[in-house]
Amino acid sequence: MAGIVRGYDCGVVIPVPTPEAIAQAVRELQADKARQVALRANATFAAREHDGAREQDRLRDVLAP
Repeated sequence: MAGIVRGYDCGVVIPVPTPEAIAQAVRELQADKARQVALRANATFAAREHDGAREQDRLRDVLAP
């Protein structure tokens, strides 16, 4: 999951998810509206790219003789 988040820049990866680290990440995002907008757009794109039906089609293409 972290690879997808990093690859699409669609969220925040917290290496050691302590309550303090999570709270800090939330505070940083709350303070950065432009980052929120960018993450939301990137997450929407990533979700479309990793749609279940699309993944099935790709897998069929890879496995086809």
